[in-house]
Amino acid sequence: MSKKVLVTGANGHVGSMLVKELLEHGYQVRASVRNPDDPAKTSELRKLGVEIVKADLFDRASLRAACEGMDGLFQVAAVYDLNPKSEAEAERMIATGIEGMENALRGAADAGVARVVLTSSMVTIGPVPKGAPAATEQDWVEDLSIPYIREKSLGERRAWELADELGLDMVSVCPSGVYGTGFMRSTSSTDLVLSLAKGAVRMGIPDVDVPFVDIHDTVTVHRLAYEKGTKGRRYIADGGTIKIETMFRAVQKACPGLANPLMKMPGFMLGALPKMNAVFSKLGGYPHTYTQAIHNSWGGRDWRVDDSKTRSDLGFEPKVDVERSAADTVAQLRAIGLLD
Repeated sequence: MSKKVLVTGANGHVGSMLVKELLEHGYQVRASVRNPDDPAKTSELRKLGVEIVKADLFDRASLRAACEGMDGLFQVAAVYDLNPKSEAEAERMIATGIEGMENALRGAADAGVARVVLTSSMVTIGPVPKGAPAATEQDWVEDLSIPYIREKSLGERRAWELADELGLDMVSVCPSGVYGTGFMRSTSSTDLVLSLAKGAVRMGIPDVDVPFVDIHDTVTVHRLAYEKGTKGRRYIADGGTIKIETMFRAVQKACPGLANPLMKMPGFMLGALPKMNAVFSKLGGYPHTYTQAIHNSWGGRDWRVDDSKTRSDLGFEPKVDVERSAADTVAQLRAIGLLD
């Protein structure tokens, strides 16, 4: 497999760490961002010495030019926000995942790119009802009420249709909630660590699942999917489902002095959690991470997935546990000034 590749969204969490992963494994990487002249978007990439080009997901010509001469495309660029602040932001996010993705794939086809790796998400697959079998890469979520889930689900489904239409050799990667180092702005996943570090569960800790994977394992799956993946398959990048208490204890180790929760929240209180989280997040100055929309969609369901296909096809085993990943996330939150 040729190692001359384009990574879109190269200034994002997954994109930037994927660039590093590919460079470390001998790839020739071209990194695309919307504005190469913005130091905030390119300073870390420039330190790596990669070629940086301008590409806008809503400008097919720029994507065609960025793909020129490339043998592979990692279509990573997207918007990750589980709680958009307005309907306009939600609509823009969905358009990015569908129209923007389509422009990228058409640009790749026009340029004769040999293989495409599409970054999707675990939210296109689960969660599952309590007691149901674990979800696999063959499953698709039915509830699209959360805009981010709509973006990723409709976007990936359209990508598979388009790949067939255009004759593209495509695989997709569906990561769990991604934690760990390397982000320059917080994401909906790292916001959870930020909120825990600022006392979000001080009054009580709920019995809630957290889908987890470290960024290092995420980008490893992307690389292996490019190198070993079978055309037409989806690959889950997962480090295991954990309880929110497990994540809190890992954060607590990285934040000496962080007080214990006053109680384990009884199950009957879970319905009130979105409003409690909204109020306490304003008082504590941390992100509102458990919204009513998330509760309505995910409440009473489990994040259980079977990633055996990823392990068998790609020879992948997750290497970074939640304790190290949480510590790395805390360190990065401090490095970018979001946590004292």
